[in-house]
Amino acid sequence: MNLQQLRYLRAIEAHGLNLREAADHLHTSQSGVSRQIRELEIELGIDIFARHGKRFTGLTDAGNGVLQHAKAILIEAENLRRVAAEHAAKDGGRLIVATTHNQARYALPDAVERFVRQFPEVSFELRQGMPQDVAHWVATGEADIGIASASIANHPDLYAPEAYGWQHSIIAPVGHPLANVPVRSLKDLEGYALITYRKGISGRESLDQAFERSGVTPKIILSAMDSEIIFDYVARGLGLGIVADFTVPEIGTGWQRLSHRPHLFPRQSARIALARGSKLRAYAYRFITLVAPHLSEEEIKQHLD
Repeated sequence: MNLQQLRYLRAIEAHGLNLREAADHLHTSQSGVSRQIRELEIELGIDIFARHGKRFTGLTDAGNGVLQHAKAILIEAENLRRVAAEHAAKDGGRLIVATTHNQARYALPDAVERFVRQFPEVSFELRQGMPQDVAHWVATGEADIGIASASIANHPDLYAPEAYGWQHSIIAPVGHPLANVPVRSLKDLEGYALITYRKGISGRESLDQAFERSGVTPKIILSAMDSEIIFDYVARGLGLGIVADFTVPEIGTGWQRLSHRPHLFPRQSARIALARGSKLRAYAYRFITLVAPHLSEEEIKQHLD
């Protein structure tokens, strides 16, 4: 038995039992992953996966127990590396923060700048992806800290307290019919072309639910990953934009922020994601407090242990 086999096992479960996707993520061959899993099963004397032909269809009861222990072992292996690194370079090291584009571009620059100035010997890496990528990277130890939308709190292997709250804002091209009219309900947007985020990021599901509750079918003509794209196409006059408020500058070029009733859209939150059982270095806790001052090191440790 070796750590590589346990990593293969964890990757298969993380990719919905899809061997090809797990192998691609691990940068190896599908046959190699399958062989390693079979060798692990023979060594343990159990079937970890139920099969239909060569396809994995689920975890057996015994396999589920093995998976939970494998995850714990891999977390502890990563903790050992962190302890060794801490003793090898007391003032140095590496911090990998996984996050989405909007968080990296708009919400985190001040915290990152302060951290880099306070810890010049620490190599800092920002890894960007979708919220599900962020959750996966943190859960597997590929990143130390994750910062993304509230959906990452659903991952069973993560502790994800709120970092800060935010709401959506509406922007309009200069000269739009709603430019100088307060928006009092979502029905005021009915029939107008809308530009907002793609599904899976920046509270898009919450937006869809808000429109549904209001009995309005939104006319979404364009979906994008980040606010910069939305600003540009709104400025070109293609429609109204719905964006995260923390991404909206005071003055726009070719567009303006609309006045609308408070809480027209549900409150959103960004969350800090940490792997349960992980051990963080002191500078990692410092970065967390720069992003979310209300979170204390002691409170976090209680939830990670």
